[in-house]
Amino acid sequence: MKKFLHRIWNILRYPRGAFLLCFYALFALTVAGTVLLLIFVPEKNALHYILYALSAVGLGYFVYTVIIFAVPEGKACAIRFLQRYSFTDNILKSYGFRTLAFAAAGLIVNIAYAVWLTVVGVLVRSVWNIAIAVFYFVLIVLK
Repeated sequence: MKKFLHRIWNILRYPRGAFLLCFYALFALTVAGTVLLLIFVPEKNALHYILYALSAVGLGYFVYTVIIFAVPEGKACAIRFLQRYSFTDNILKSYGFRTLAFAAAGLIVNIAYAVWLTVVGVLVRSVWNIAIAVFYFVLIVLK
């Protein structure tokens, strides 16, 4: 029994081939059944809840299968693309450069937000917005 459960667990963790095709077909059927029941049977009955639960579990497993298959390939493709350019290659490889680049980007966003709050405060004559803008400028200087 323990070997059987371990085998089932491995099939679920590393889905391949026929199992994956059967799962996708059943998932599509449960989603279609849920939608059709919601459209044509307005009153709630047990079948609504059963199909909804199966669709929810299926959606979770579908996302899992997409992640284990698509994310590693997508990540490798993105890294190859980013390594073509010196700026993004430096961000990937150099911790100091990455820290400086993101700190500078954060500083620019903070300054833009403080300027925005100042402009809004002046336009609507709001002491509160101007006070918050001054607070952000003080934080920028202290940073």
